[in-house]
Amino acid sequence: TLYLAIIFLIIANTVLSVQFLMQQQRSGRRYRILSNLGATYEMLCHSARRQIRWYFALPVGVAVLSSFFGVKALLTGMLPSNLQEKMFTIFAIAVTVILVLCVVECIYLLAVMRVSDRHIHELMQVRREEE
Repeated sequence: TLYLAIIFLIIANTVLSVQFLMQQQRSGRRYRILSNLGATYEMLCHSARRQIRWYFALPVGVAVLSSFFGVKALLTGMLPSNLQEKMFTIFAIAVTVILVLCVVECIYLLAVMRVSDRHIHELMQVRREEE
C-alpha cells in the first residue's frame, strides 16, 4: 500500500508539473507582451512563482486537511481497544508522514519553479535577439 501511495504521489506531482509547464509554454506570447510592456525578468519570474505556489498549494492543502481528519477519524473509529492508549503516538507518526509528504511536495514545487524560470529566461533571450 505504501509503495502504491508513493507511486501515486510521484505520478500526481508529475502530472501537475507537466500540466503547469505546458500551460506556461502555451502562454509564452503573453510573457512576451508583458516584457514588451516593460516587465522585467524578475517580475515575470515572481509572477510565475506565485502562480506555481497557488497551483500546487490548493490541492496539497486540501489533501493535508483531508488526511488530518481522515487519520483522526480512522484512529478514533477503527483502532482496536488494546491500542487506544497508544493513539497519540500513532497519530504523531501519521502527522509526521503527512509532513514528510509535504516536504516532497515542496521539492517538486522548487523544481517546477526552476524550470519555469529557465523557460522565462529563454523567452527573454528570444526577445533580445529579435530587437
